[in-house]
Amino acid sequence: MRLYHFTSLENYVKIAESGYIDLSPSNLLPPDKKSAQIRTRSDGSRYYWDKNNDYKPVVWLTTEELPDAQAQGLSPSKCVIRLAVNYNPLMYETWSKFADDNRMDKKWRQALEAGRAPETWYIRTSRIPYREIVEECRVVYRNAEEALT
Repeated sequence: MRLYHFTSLENYVKIAESGYIDLSPSNLLPPDKKSAQIRTRSDGSRYYWDKNNDYKPVVWLTTEELPDAQAQGLSPSKCVIRLAVNYNPLMYETWSKFADDNRMDKKWRQALEAGRAPETWYIRTSRIPYREIVEECRVVYRNAEEALT
C-alpha cells in the first residue's frame, strides 16, 4: 500500500533542499487563542501559530491518490504536489489510533474530523527522509475532474 503526502510547490522545494518531509502540527490539541500569533516565513508568506502547534508534531499522509482539500483538511495551495511512500506499519499509523492513543478530547476530535475523511488519514511521528519517497513528484490538478498524468 502507498501513502500520499500533498504539499505546495514552495514546500516541495524545501523538502528537496532539506532532504526530508518535516513535521507539522498534529492537531491533537485545539488552537490556543491566548498564544495565537501570525508569523512570517522566510519566503514572506504568513501563517497562524499557537503554542499547541508544537504538541506531538507529525507528518500527515492519506491513502487517497487525489487531493481533496475538504476531505483531507488541506489548504488549496497544498494540493499541487503529491509525494508517495510505501506503507510500513512500524513507521506509520492511522490517525484514529494516534488520536485514541493520545486521548484526544472527543469534542475537539469531532470538530476536526467533521465533514472530512479521517478514515483515510495516516501519520508518522518522525520526519520522512527524501530517499523514502518512491514516486516522482508530480503536479496534481486542483480540479478533480482532470486526470492525473
